[in-house]
Amino acid sequence: LVGAMSVFESVLEAAGMEDEGDTADGRLTVKLNTCLGACAHAPVIAVDHHLFGRVTPELAARKVTNGPQQAEHGK
Repeated sequence: LVGAMSVFESVLEAAGMEDEGDTADGRLTVKLNTCLGACAHAPVIAVDHHLFGRVTPELAARKVTNGPQQAEHGK
């Protein structure tokens, strides 16, 4: 789980959550998953059924606040 916990914690913080689950508005569900089938690209997040690999905590937080339409490489 290469770097997964720091990515997970960053996503929770960006979403204003303390643990996995749904946001109050139902816009976001956060779940820690130990396998998305992409270990070679770890850490990986899934946003709207799209996988994003080698994410940093900062990129993961931007995906949560800006949505998946944002370019994969931090734009």
